[in-house]
Amino acid sequence: MRGDVNIFCKFSLAAAALLLFGCADGQNNSGNHLSPPIMAVTNTPVTQAIADNAHIENVDKSFITLAQKPSEPNSDTTSLLPFPTTPLKLDQQQPINRVETTPVIADSHQAIHRTDLWQRIRAGFALPDMNSRFVTLQEQWLSKRPDYVARLLQRAKRYLPYIVEQVAERGMPMEIALLPAIESAYRPAATSRARAAGLWQFMPATGKHFGLKQNWWLDQRRDLVASTDAALNYLDYLQQRFKGDWVLALAAYNAGEANIERAVRYNLKRRRDPHFKKLRLRLETRQYIPKLIAFRNIINTPENFGLTLPQLPDKSNYAVVPLPDQLDLGIAAKLLGIPTEELLAINGSYRRWATPPGKGHTLLIPADKAVGFRRALAKLPPSQRIRWAHYRVRQGDTLGAIARRYRVNLSSIKRSNNIRGYLINIGQNLMIPLSEGATIQLARRNTNSPRRKNRNQQRRKRSFVHRVRNGDTLWGIARRYRVYVSQLQSWNALRKQSILHRGQPIRIYASN
Repeated sequence: MRGDVNIFCKFSLAAAALLLFGCADGQNNSGNHLSPPIMAVTNTPVTQAIADNAHIENVDKSFITLAQKPSEPNSDTTSLLPFPTTPLKLDQQQPINRVETTPVIADSHQAIHRTDLWQRIRAGFALPDMNSRFVTLQEQWLSKRPDYVARLLQRAKRYLPYIVEQVAERGMPMEIALLPAIESAYRPAATSRARAAGLWQFMPATGKHFGLKQNWWLDQRRDLVASTDAALNYLDYLQQRFKGDWVLALAAYNAGEANIERAVRYNLKRRRDPHFKKLRLRLETRQYIPKLIAFRNIINTPENFGLTLPQLPDKSNYAVVPLPDQLDLGIAAKLLGIPTEELLAINGSYRRWATPPGKGHTLLIPADKAVGFRRALAKLPPSQRIRWAHYRVRQGDTLGAIARRYRVNLSSIKRSNNIRGYLINIGQNLMIPLSEGATIQLARRNTNSPRRKNRNQQRRKRSFVHRVRNGDTLWGIARRYRVYVSQLQSWNALRKQSILHRGQPIRIYASN
């Protein structure tokens, strides 16, 4: 009760002071009113972000770590698949963490800073400041590690210009272009313990929901173009869901929208402040926004921290080239005249040495080489576009038989697929390095051919089953039937550590 009286007295004094101020100010300002503490998103220019005095307790002094997202996206798949039709009602609460921003695609700021990417990024900063101890700790951590910052920004040179262009086109706060520094340190190959992957650290289910393909051939969570488009779509959805509140949208990107909504509802039901700094969140999420703000401050005024930023190209110098069919990435690099490692660095979605079979796939290449690459690729016969074949192990296969079928050395198959022994399993995928003169048609042999079907039927007729008895071992069975242990393992999908049980069927294929 005493607290209520104090609050009432403070409010009365403030109201009285405001009344006196209004009288002294005269008639010209009679129509003005006090702005809310945090303002809603508008298209009105703003010259300075609004301060948000946040204080984070029990902070971790480490800076950039891979975001450990929950094992399922947003801890609530129903909130993502599909999008909820009844978003969280925040109309009756105070404006929270909202910032006036100018769309960063504005022609004026692009024209002024067109030659300096860093100035272009700074002109688009729009998130509120956080004068917190944790932000200070992060700034100190970075300022004491100039080598780390230099390596991070060196990696960013490949990706940041493109990301900045996409963020600017959507009119989003430019801090979002720095988000991969917190998520993955600008490493497309980064994978967290929770299986989040890529520059933007998409969880598998979230990535699939936003159209990112993930299979044996490719993982588009690691693709610069596809993952950036998906991440910005997701962030745009989140800021709409949270009524234009970018701070809550970014927190939801880390913790999941369901968790942030739950925390907001918890505060609203108890008539507590629903600002981000007042929400009950796990420590990682409470530290997530301050980490981004700290890195933003470093980029904004590097001289204050004794750091120097490298020069970056102002615009993306990449072109997306559609491919007519499957293409060996090593051959593509030769046509471009660049190292294979460089091509793989900007096409991180491809998990193998070649693009997937068929049409509909693209390659990201340096823009100044696009015309020459298209011409060279058009002149290259289809039989010379691939040096690798994909093979899926079938029942009865052995490494030796596969090597003979593709006319390649057995050791090359083992080396290409990191196989130490001779055991392969039914359904296992193998990359086969094609021999000189071999064509992709060889790699497309399958069980649909009449000749192979007939051979498989004859092989089934020559097979029989051995029932395991007491004392039987794979070595003993192999010796009895004059076959190799590796063949028994392959025919029956067994491993070296497999335990045989009495009565277990072991299929054996006779050689004659």
